[in-house]
Amino acid sequence: MTRAHTYIDSELHLLCSACRKMVPHTRFNNNAKRGFGKQSRCKDCHMKLRKENDKKYYKRNKEKIAARVKKYRENNQEAIKAAIKAYQIKNRDRINERKRAHRNANLEEYKKKEAAWRAGRKDIIKEKNRLWRETHQDEIKKARKQWYETNKERHLKNHRVWLTENPDYQRNYYYKNKKRIKVNQKRYLDKLKKENQNDS
Repeated sequence: MTRAHTYIDSELHLLCSACRKMVPHTRFNNNAKRGFGKQSRCKDCHMKLRKENDKKYYKRNKEKIAARVKKYRENNQEAIKAAIKAYQIKNRDRINERKRAHRNANLEEYKKKEAAWRAGRKDIIKEKNRLWRETHQDEIKKARKQWYETNKERHLKNHRVWLTENPDYQRNYYYKNKKRIKVNQKRYLDKLKKENQNDS
C-alpha cells in the first residue's frame, strides 16, 4: 500500500499518522522499513509522544529512578562537577542572559530574598566588607579620585543642593570636629607658607 504523500513546491510531504497533517519529509526520522524510508509519525509528534511516555514511566518508577540518580551522583561527583563547569564556561553568555531576564521578570521577589539574605548575615557581610576595604585601600582611593575627576561638576552641584537642604550640617560638623579642623587648617597654612618661602 502506497503511503499518503504529496509534493508542495517540489518538496515531498508525507502524512503523519499522529497529527494527520502533511509534513515535509525532512521532519520525519529515518526508518528503512517504512514508506519513503521515514517514520510514520513526524518528529514533533514523536517527541510529544516520547515526553508523555517518559512522564508515565517516571510516575511509575519515581523512587527507583531517584535512588539510581542518587547513586550515580555519589559515585561520579568529580565528573559531574567538571561537566557542569565546562557547560557553564561554554554557555556563560546565554546563562547570564537567562538569569538577567528571570531577575527582571521577578525583580520584587529577588529584592525581598536579597534583603532577607543580608539581614541574616549582616555581621558577616560587614566584617567581610571591612577586610576588603583594608586590603584594597589604594584601589579605593584611585577609584574615588577617578570618579571625582569624571563627575566633578555633578558632585559639586549635588553637594551644594544637599547643603541647602541640610543647613545645620556644616555648623554641627564644625563644632563636633573643631580641634581636628584647626589642626588641618594650621598644617595646610604651614605648607603654603613653606612653599612660598621656597619660591622666593
